[in-house]
Amino acid sequence: MCDETGGKMRDTMKKEGKGKKRLGIKSSFIIRLILFCMITSFSVVILLSTVLSAYVSIMMRDDAIGDSRQSLITMNDFFEEKMNAVKRFHYGMYQDADIRYAVQTFFAGSNTPGEDITIIQQCSEMLNSRYGYADHALSGVSLYGLEYGKQAELLQTGGFHHREAAMKKLLADAKNKSDTNISENRIFYSVYLDRGEDGGLLNGTISMYDFIREPGNLTHIIAILAFHYDLNKISGELKGVPGEKSRRILVLSDNDEVLYSLDMNYGLDPVGDRSDFREMERYHSMGAKIYESAQYLMGIAENERFGFRVVCLTDKKQLYSRIRALNVFTFSMMGAALVAVSFLVLLFSRRISRRISIITDGIGSIKQGNMYTRIPTTPKEDELDLIAHSLTDMCNSLREKAALQQQAERQRNEAVLCQKDAEIYALQAQINPHFLYNMLEVARMKAVVDGCMDTALMVKILSDIFRESVGRGALATISEEIECCMLYVRLFEIRRESSIRVKLDICPEIRKSRISTHILLPIVENALVHGLAEENAVISISAHRQDNDILFTIQDNGPGLTDKQLEDLNMQIENYTSREKHIGLANVNKRLKLIYGMQYGIHIKSRPGEGLTVQLTIGAKGKGTGEDYV
Repeated sequence: MCDETGGKMRDTMKKEGKGKKRLGIKSSFIIRLILFCMITSFSVVILLSTVLSAYVSIMMRDDAIGDSRQSLITMNDFFEEKMNAVKRFHYGMYQDADIRYAVQTFFAGSNTPGEDITIIQQCSEMLNSRYGYADHALSGVSLYGLEYGKQAELLQTGGFHHREAAMKKLLADAKNKSDTNISENRIFYSVYLDRGEDGGLLNGTISMYDFIREPGNLTHIIAILAFHYDLNKISGELKGVPGEKSRRILVLSDNDEVLYSLDMNYGLDPVGDRSDFREMERYHSMGAKIYESAQYLMGIAENERFGFRVVCLTDKKQLYSRIRALNVFTFSMMGAALVAVSFLVLLFSRRISRRISIITDGIGSIKQGNMYTRIPTTPKEDELDLIAHSLTDMCNSLREKAALQQQAERQRNEAVLCQKDAEIYALQAQINPHFLYNMLEVARMKAVVDGCMDTALMVKILSDIFRESVGRGALATISEEIECCMLYVRLFEIRRESSIRVKLDICPEIRKSRISTHILLPIVENALVHGLAEENAVISISAHRQDNDILFTIQDNGPGLTDKQLEDLNMQIENYTSREKHIGLANVNKRLKLIYGMQYGIHIKSRPGEGLTVQLTIGAKGKGTGEDYV
């Protein structure tokens, strides 16, 4: 729609714009505005995304620290409970004197094989009945002698896979702790792992042991009591530990040997270089300490009673991966949106530029003076359409004002011409008025000498009328205009050789109001020539103020007019356009409309046998002083 109307607009204004250099749009304000809004919006989005990402990162870190702390506490309590189970069973053996004596004689090597079997059966029965241990992860319980190498298996399940190499490592570790005399308050582990051909963990066992001392000499260690646990079953029991999928949780020995890994991955370096970690004291709580490096969040819970520590490692890269993915998605969508919006802006700006060009073409046509310019619009009725409507309305208003000004100028010119016609009619000749005065005076004196007194009087009246007409100018008071009319009536009385009765009703307050000259005389003349009765001739002249107007009424007692004659007379008055040198009803009507306005003029009423009534309405200003005018 806009393109079609724009094409028509350019065609209609081609002549006006021919030869003129058209100004091009070097920098589009709309494009700059839209780009500014886009850049501002994207900047705000990026800033908000950055702030939100930082806030979410802090929240996620705090949540990760909280989960790590909970995981540390859970793991510490879990393995401490496993070790306490060893302690409880060991304590039960010491409480039973028969069992204690049997174990002592078993590891002393003084029993027969049958006696050894009996002792093992007694310990197994105590384990299964009196000190039964309802732990599904427990796969075996063993007694190992340190001096004579005797071994007794108190419990074995189908999941027990403690091989000879693991047993030797366990005994060597226990003997080392015994020899160094640091075994009084600690329990130590030995881990056995069974891997498949691909390196994956098939099964594994973790052992927890305590030293069995000679009852008479507690410093002398004669054997160890070992509880063996299935790693897979332990991991099953620990599935509820918080964050098991997002962080690595380890149980380490004093020398940082991995004793247990929640993810069952024992081939990785557990912690690495700890020099990069900084302590976060404000997060320390419930025996857990939190450290942070560029790559990890690390929580450590030390168990000094049993000599192990639980370590929880959270990889920041994995922790913040969702935020990075969200940022990548956000910026990708922003990039796609930027491309799409840029295309839409280009398309929109071209349409806007075309419409603005149409408006500027219209303005150029208006500057050329073409007030008939019509700027096309679209059905959308947007801001540009509002501008187009406003420009079109402005053209209409200017054109109407120009027409009114031309009409007013034409009316002023016609008023001047009509006034000149009136003056010419009144003066008949303005070349040498003194010559005419002198000639009229000579004629009057000749009539007096010859004894023609009526003729002398007529010449005298005519001379007075002529003198009044020449001396007044364009304006006269109502009294002066009435006086001139009375002289004219007197002249007709002499001509008719009969008296004419004149009824005057002039409001005193308007007598000195000034009106245009020679507007009453033609009406009175018309009544004298055409409207008087043959006998008892009467003319009525009245003037009164009506609000802001003055109403003159001139009435005779002549034969009147028929309806057809009255219609023809009114038509002749309204359609008067000639500029002849006589003044009549039509001339006066035209002058009144030109001078005072189209609502003013002459109105005629008549009926056969009732005479003719002529009403003149003019605008009044002032309150009747000598300086007022109408």
